[in-house]
Amino acid sequence: MQMLIFATGIVIVGLLFLGFTSNIQVSELARNTLFDVEKVVQERLSSENLWASKDLTIPDVLYYGVNKSTPFFYDLSFSKVSLNSSSVGEYNALVISISEHGKTKVIASRMIPMKANIILVDPGIIIGEDMANLSKHYDKNQIILYPRSAKKGAQVAPANSFIVMKETISGKQNLYIIPCSSMLNPPESTGLLTNCTSNLLMIGCYNLSKTNPSLTDTVSDSFVSAVTNHLGVEMTNVTWEKCLEVYPHLGNIPN
Repeated sequence: MQMLIFATGIVIVGLLFLGFTSNIQVSELARNTLFDVEKVVQERLSSENLWASKDLTIPDVLYYGVNKSTPFFYDLSFSKVSLNSSSVGEYNALVISISEHGKTKVIASRMIPMKANIILVDPGIIIGEDMANLSKHYDKNQIILYPRSAKKGAQVAPANSFIVMKETISGKQNLYIIPCSSMLNPPESTGLLTNCTSNLLMIGCYNLSKTNPSLTDTVSDSFVSAVTNHLGVEMTNVTWEKCLEVYPHLGNIPN
């Protein structure tokens, strides 16, 4: 009887230890993923150029355990907060965090303080039927990317990537986080190579739409230059007429 109790105790301790080590592995994987995300953001912010952009595709699942065979499905969250400090005054912060998919408990998080205005765009922009509601997805307080999301209804691909763009206008910085999917490609007629460049230019066109533009008005140079950088070929003078040609739904979006 004592041997049975002893053996049972060993099994329980072993299971607890296995669970403990698994939690450590998941936390480390989450921190490493956040490090990659933070690096992309920080490098754009520290760039001396008036604009800077880069896209990043995140792992669709994190594997841990023996031979890294156990999947951990996760959500990547971006949130923005406004803070105040006696030494630097008012500033903004981008909070990036990872949690188990569908759960609220945060596994790992990082906060990036900045003077830039933060503009978060919801992943709904890559859901076909909802593109006409772009104004609802623009400048959110929080967005969540689930890189394993399956096709459901109007959804055409998971938001497993995002593009970061910094622009400087009259000495003030804007930082954009724009979700996209590595599994989508724009129509060849657009000349755009990836869903990330397409969504980037779409946000530039959307910003232009809020100015009640004429057909010859053009998208901000920062967006056009960023798209040019990703394409490797020069794109200039993207007019409102061109925006409507590539993104016809923008003509129906309320300002």
